[in-house]
Amino acid sequence: MGNLSEYIIILSYMVFLSFSPGPNNILCSINGTRYGWAKTIPLISGMISGFFLVGFFTSVSVEFIKEQEEFLEQMKYICCIYLLYLSYRIMNEDPGSYTENTEALESPTQFTSGFVLQFINGKVILYYIILMTVYASRLGEAYSVKLGLLLGATMVGIAALSTWATLGVFLRQYLSDQIKARRSNYILGFLLALVALDLAFHDQLLSLGD
Repeated sequence: MGNLSEYIIILSYMVFLSFSPGPNNILCSINGTRYGWAKTIPLISGMISGFFLVGFFTSVSVEFIKEQEEFLEQMKYICCIYLLYLSYRIMNEDPGSYTENTEALESPTQFTSGFVLQFINGKVILYYIILMTVYASRLGEAYSVKLGLLLGATMVGIAALSTWATLGVFLRQYLSDQIKARRSNYILGFLLALVALDLAFHDQLLSLGD
């Protein structure tokens, strides 16, 4: 049962971070709304390729990262604070930010732009550092664990980007309703806050159940 709970927590982390509003998802939504699914595929392909490579580079260098024990211990709390900040931002997000003016986009964003974006997207980099250090260590030390998490994260990422692109029109219309938008933000922000607290206080929370 312990392993099952770990998988649920890790999957929750992947889903909430991947599906929450961010540069990738918003850009896919805008492109999907204006240009349709077919013309958004190059953008999604570039994002996923870059997303996978960032994860791969993190997974192969994770042993070096894990040697920095003092840094990692502090990083758990720093990341917790960052995720709580994201949670706060999501819960207090202005619904108007989801209806950006797409007139500024002269043509669909292409593969290269989506690919490069991943290497300067702080959310993606931090996402993988946490996944490959904190969460991977809970499941084992073998590289197959990290590879499994990398593949899992990539699949969830594809699902998130595809969802935002496919439902772009619906989401923009839905989130234009102030009440519905704020309700959605509160739910997503609260769930992300739970993930953040588990990240920093996982051992303490487990001891409460003993």
